[in-house]
Amino acid sequence: MSRDRLKQVYKRCEANIERDKERAKIHLKEGRKSQALLLLKRKRYEETTVNTVLGYLDKITQMINSLEMAQLNVEVTERLKEGNEALKKINESISIEEVERIIEESKEAEAFQEELASLLRNKLSEEDEQAVEEEYEQLIASQLPKVINEKIGREEEKEKEIGRRKEEEEVPQKKQKRKVEAVALAAD
Repeated sequence: MSRDRLKQVYKRCEANIERDKERAKIHLKEGRKSQALLLLKRKRYEETTVNTVLGYLDKITQMINSLEMAQLNVEVTERLKEGNEALKKINESISIEEVERIIEESKEAEAFQEELASLLRNKLSEEDEQAVEEEYEQLIASQLPKVINEKIGREEEKEKEIGRRKEEEEVPQKKQKRKVEAVALAAD
């Protein structure tokens, strides 16, 4: 039996259960107890059928999930095999001796480059060294006024801030002094 067929049986049984329940209520109101009991028995049978169908649907769903997982496992295993074979081919194409040779050549090239750089550093003429020193001094001189101006500007801002704070502190003191004087005059 297919999953769709089981779902149809489930829907039909659910509809029958509701219909039998309503009809049993009507027969009970009309005083037909035996017919109401018969409908309730049929309803109970339909409920048993529904539970059985739900069990079948659950088993089918579990089976489908198991099949999908098994298929996924097969695919993953195949991809792992392919990856392993590709890795083996790559490793076979590169020999350890070739890698060691390349590393050795790189070290030799690096040593040669360092030797050239060392020779160039030591071969600066006195004129070149003087030119470098002069350029350095000019750079320092061009930045010096900027640094001094920035320092002076910061000091002026600090002085203004201190003056403003003193004024803020003096205003409440002056008000307090006036109140004291007013109270003293009023007392005289």
